[in-house]
Amino acid sequence: KCPNHYYVHSGELAVVVDRMSKNTNRAKGPAALLLPAPGDAPISSRIGVVKTESAAWFDYADLFTNETIRLDKERYEHRKCNPKSIPPSEKLRWLTWELVRTSLPPAGVITQVGDERVEFNIGSNCNIASGNVFRVLRLPPSGKGASAMVVPVELRADAVSATSTSAFVQKDGLSQVWDDASVVAGDIVLRRGLPNSILRVHAPKMDVSLMSKEARVNITKATRLPMQKQRLLGSANEFANKLTLKLLQGLESQGVVVSNDDPDPTHELMGLMAPVEQDGDCTNFTIVYSLKNLYNQQLSRTLPAISISCSDLDAWYP
Repeated sequence: KCPNHYYVHSGELAVVVDRMSKNTNRAKGPAALLLPAPGDAPISSRIGVVKTESAAWFDYADLFTNETIRLDKERYEHRKCNPKSIPPSEKLRWLTWELVRTSLPPAGVITQVGDERVEFNIGSNCNIASGNVFRVLRLPPSGKGASAMVVPVELRADAVSATSTSAFVQKDGLSQVWDDASVVAGDIVLRRGLPNSILRVHAPKMDVSLMSKEARVNITKATRLPMQKQRLLGSANEFANKLTLKLLQGLESQGVVVSNDDPDPTHELMGLMAPVEQDGDCTNFTIVYSLKNLYNQQLSRTLPAISISCSDLDAWYP
């Protein structure tokens, strides 16, 4: 048995920069979650996954897609991505992507193929251990459209490092009557026995400890009157509910089942937030999320804090 939905670990997150573009902040507002950058438009400041590269080019895939494009290094460069370097227009996409890849079962990509052994690119960082059994899947050539095909072989993990695994190839009965039963580089491996993800989500709660001393002083000055303070609290509640709703829509679009009624969820998402700046009717919030893995505490993690404003949410759509 294998999960219905999974996340393929296929490369490193990066910000792509167009050397010929004078405007490196092309997108002024948050980008739609599932809308890749147009193929004929500059993709500067777009975040995605760099899969492979040479001295002259690198292969890049936009988040939430399997479609890969090859970019020339004379024009484009990619920079390591971290929360502080993410363009404002991409913060909500990054947050959703982090939650998707952390809550869905991990899948790897086969990098080397031998006579009886293969290597793939996930290891103990994804809680893989020696003896784990994997199914092999093959995506259609275009990376979209038809569902992944199951290759009639199994892999049994042998040597496991932090970021890679070596495994024995074990063919099943169908492989004898299927001409294309051989494993090839680029095939996807998915561990058997993992449950489908069921995520319980809680709206983020106020936590003033996230605020700096300067931010607390500024917010206090801006909310001296009871009416102003009430407006800020109302804005915070509206922000928390709206952010939660949009995250739910984005997560569910990627196969993460969200249910607050299921008695046995596999993950739980808790959030903390604090206002850091008041500008008229718009408030900026610092957000920190903790994702607990309820069936394996080793994979629990806290995401780095990011700043999101009320206007960001109004402009963003899943």
